[in-house]
Amino acid sequence: MSYVLSRAGEVALVVEAKRADVSPHTGRIELAGVRARVGAAAGAREELGGFELTCARGVLDLDAREFTALGAIDGRMRDGRTLRTERLRYRHDRGALSSDAPVVLRDDTGEYEGGGFQYWVRTDRFRLTGGARISQGAQ
Repeated sequence: MSYVLSRAGEVALVVEAKRADVSPHTGRIELAGVRARVGAAAGAREELGGFELTCARGVLDLDAREFTALGAIDGRMRDGRTLRTERLRYRHDRGALSSDAPVVLRDDTGEYEGGGFQYWVRTDRFRLTGGARISQGAQ
């Protein structure tokens, strides 16, 4: 299954799944074997940031225009930073990914752990929430 969400004529979100169970009454789609791309990673030209991920499961809420990724999430930002968590949500109206689950972010300088995060794709801003721990030189 493939799902594409656009904003002002540009692709904002692409979700691909090996399996999809559609509930026409609720507007929700339960997904398995998921790959998703947001912002520039999905093909948007004006977005500064971009994010792509793989995860075990996901849920698309067609009415709310939201995507929730669940279970063993491996993510990569356009600049090469990587992220691991168990749950995150993309809200199209805000152009943002967020989670209240523990997260590990890695870049060239080290490893950062937080109780959650917010990532505004359109402005490429990332914030750890719920406290933070930094390990420089950890790879």
